[in-house]
Amino acid sequence: MSIVVSTRNKAGLVGELHWRRLTSSGGKRKAEILAAVRELGARRIVVCSGTGESMPALGLYTTGVELDLHDDEGPRQAAPKRLYSLAAAFARFVGGANAVLQHHLVDGRVLFVVVEGGRPTSEHIASVDEATAAAQRMAGGADGVSYDRWSNNPDLLGGELVGEEDLWGHTPQTALVSPPINLVAWVGGALVIALGIGGWVAYEQFIQEKKRQELKRKQREADPRPRYQAALTAALPELGADREQFVAAIKALGSRRVMVQGWILEEIACSLRTKECRWQWKREVGTTSALAAALATDGLVLREQPSIDVARFASPLELAWHGVTERSALTPVADAERQLIEVAQRWTNAELSAPSITALQVWPKVPGIDPRKLPADMLVHARQVSVAGPLGLAGELVRSASADVWWSEFRIQVASGGTDATINLVGSSYVQ
Repeated sequence: MSIVVSTRNKAGLVGELHWRRLTSSGGKRKAEILAAVRELGARRIVVCSGTGESMPALGLYTTGVELDLHDDEGPRQAAPKRLYSLAAAFARFVGGANAVLQHHLVDGRVLFVVVEGGRPTSEHIASVDEATAAAQRMAGGADGVSYDRWSNNPDLLGGELVGEEDLWGHTPQTALVSPPINLVAWVGGALVIALGIGGWVAYEQFIQEKKRQELKRKQREADPRPRYQAALTAALPELGADREQFVAAIKALGSRRVMVQGWILEEIACSLRTKECRWQWKREVGTTSALAAALATDGLVLREQPSIDVARFASPLELAWHGVTERSALTPVADAERQLIEVAQRWTNAELSAPSITALQVWPKVPGIDPRKLPADMLVHARQVSVAGPLGLAGELVRSASADVWWSEFRIQVASGGTDATINLVGSSYVQ
């Protein structure tokens, strides 16, 4: 069912149309459009010409619309009388580019639109995780073609922002119109004639073939393997930080000032996932404004409203994700078990706190997929690993972990008075 994602002056932007690339021109194009309208029972159509010399794309609207409005008019209204294609508007917005759009909806789902050469090729409703994985894969050129990544969500990392104003600006050329009346009449007349001359058997065969094709489609959708493999392929390049870069970041932050303007640094917590470090300061004397002015030269900004004795700041974490490209590059689970135990023994022998290791779980988690229905030889398992020790041993702890461990978080805690500090490392073990 198509979905209205925005309304304005009794008009609506519609998503989730059926798209086909037209292959003919002139009078033959009229027949090709007729065939598509007849096959899907389309009620409205839109033709998106795009740019260049390639054939245009045909969008077919086949059912009623489901409302998903961003205004205050209520979740279940009558559908707008004038409808426009969101995908076609986005295609005109990006020009002749290859692009993908993650259009976030009110109910938490995403309308995922693919445009090639300035023409829509597909659009469908997906979960946030599915859409993000597909967008990352396509933006990285995994299929040999690179796509620009766009979204209406300003918090989405790794893409450009496109607002509703940008899309509405292209609506005059993207209206969904009814198929020409003479084409529809031609369809009805031709069907009556065919039935009248004994075409009923052929028609029944046509219906049965449609049912068989629909059954095959549902069977393909029920197979969880392609969806899991797509999610895994998108996730493998982002397992954790490069170890030497991780150590360098810890050393750089560990050498910062711990006493500033009458305040004492208590903690620095950094995460590769948020690309941010959080700083917590405790007041002995002084004011928040004096502390903020002094820390501004170090790139720190006040994160939240301070209390009388505690102030929290933030700074960017300049670390990039690293990983592998294929499952086969990961350590087998049996080898990883032995290596992890060996490392844990060395850490406890050095009188460090015993590492915390959680149970293995199938990774990544894909909504709607039961891991028990996937073959074991395509699965990846992951578990969290953490260890704590003196800040001076941070480099040794990071480097001595077994190869299956990828670090992504660290926390520096400063003892009272700023005379000593500890490091807590958090990462994950990924195994095949």
